[in-house]
Amino acid sequence: MLFSSRRARTALTVLAAVLLVSLLAAASALADSATISITDTTGKSDPVSGIPRTFTVSGTTSSNKNIYIKVRNPGPTPCAPTANTDSGDWWDGYAGGWDRDRGDGANGNFSFSDVYATGMTGTNMFCIWIADNPDQSVTAITQTITFRSPSGTISATINPVTPTPGQQMTITVNGVSEAPERVFALVRTAGVPCSQTYDADRNIGDETELFDGYSDSTSNVNGNYSISDTLTESTAGNYVLCLWLADSSSDTTPVAGPQPIPLTVASPPPPPPPPPPRGPSAECKAAKKKVTGWTKNVKTTKKSLLHARRKATRRKLTRRLKSQRTSLKSATRRAKVICG
Repeated sequence: MLFSSRRARTALTVLAAVLLVSLLAAASALADSATISITDTTGKSDPVSGIPRTFTVSGTTSSNKNIYIKVRNPGPTPCAPTANTDSGDWWDGYAGGWDRDRGDGANGNFSFSDVYATGMTGTNMFCIWIADNPDQSVTAITQTITFRSPSGTISATINPVTPTPGQQMTITVNGVSEAPERVFALVRTAGVPCSQTYDADRNIGDETELFDGYSDSTSNVNGNYSISDTLTESTAGNYVLCLWLADSSSDTTPVAGPQPIPLTVASPPPPPPPPPPRGPSAECKAAKKKVTGWTKNVKTTKKSLLHARRKATRRKLTRRLKSQRTSLKSATRRAKVICG
């Protein structure tokens, strides 16, 4: 009976020890946690591509551990039991090899932060292991983060609004870009919509390149921007100014654009019609009136001369006619000078 009682007590002691170890292990597992936050300068959560943000990995460990993190596209395959066997890429220095520069010595409450601009876009899955080494098998923590694209706008003004062939116009491209981007712009004949990328549009032909995003440093923009160039078209017609705000000339997801701006090069207006002929001036009218008067006098005198019977009367009328004809010639010459 005594032997059985001792055996029972021993068994209970062993069982209690096992339970204690299990409880401690469970408590340890439950105590380990980690999360990734991405915030702007105000502390607001804002995961975005291409703009500096504060990346913080924080959490709690029950003992001195290391933090290992990989990132990959979301999918049906869960995070692997060990960091080294997962198919993702090491993230932000939380690697398992020589390029590791953060995440060591997490003990109790921990927080690791860094400020930089990431190139990640869209939705990404982060796998986090809290372990002694990258080969230790633990339950990974999974966190999915979606990175938005930076915002931006692009537009343009043309001066003069409707140029004529050979007339120089000034094209000013303006807008705002949340992140460092490049401005691309070209002018070509209208009729085909602007392509999704600058490179694709250059293959259409007959284009005049304004900003190619590379050769001119002014086309590298960030924040509010306004850049200008001049252009002359020799042929009247309808054109289109195509604009892109993008990371590269082949970027299929530009921040802004393709943005079409209609451009019309108008034919020059016809010359004005000649002015209507002006009526005679008052001086001209007076001169012509004198010609008319002397003409009438000459006719009257000639008529009287035909009917005159007496010699004395005829001589008198002859002298008068001669004087009138002289006056008529003088009035006619004057009228020609004045009236043209």
